[in-house]
Amino acid sequence: MRGALTVPAPRKYPLELRERAVRMSRASEPKPVIRRMAEELGVHHEALRNWIRDRARYYAEGADRGASTALQVADRFHLWKNLEEAAERLVRRLRSQWAPPAPEKPEANAERSEGLRAQRTRERHAAVHALMDKGLRHSDIVRRTRPGPQDRP
Repeated sequence: MRGALTVPAPRKYPLELRERAVRMSRASEPKPVIRRMAEELGVHHEALRNWIRDRARYYAEGADRGASTALQVADRFHLWKNLEEAAERLVRRLRSQWAPPAPEKPEANAERSEGLRAQRTRERHAAVHALMDKGLRHSDIVRRTRPGPQDRP
């Protein structure tokens, strides 16, 4: 990239903590369980595993010989994992501040919102039942309530 300035990303854990964790791991006999040691130090177990691996004698020598001035960057998995954990912490912290959505207001004219055709059908239904209550025959009710051209789609 032309004219781009690259700046190392801020570290999640201080270098002193990393070095202390590696020293503790090397000095322990028998070797500690990484998950338990990570919990004690308050770090993610994969981060601790990488620190120990990367500072192992052979890895360190190879890295020093091959690229003595190179800066190690996180791989894609750990970048996504850190982003996920940060998002979860943020959501947990802010969840209590979120307001529930406002209740929907009922429409003033509910019949109007369902459409003209549905409104006419409801009116026709009421008319049929009113005529049935008067004792009219089925054929007479059909003649009186037959849909007109305005009711056809």
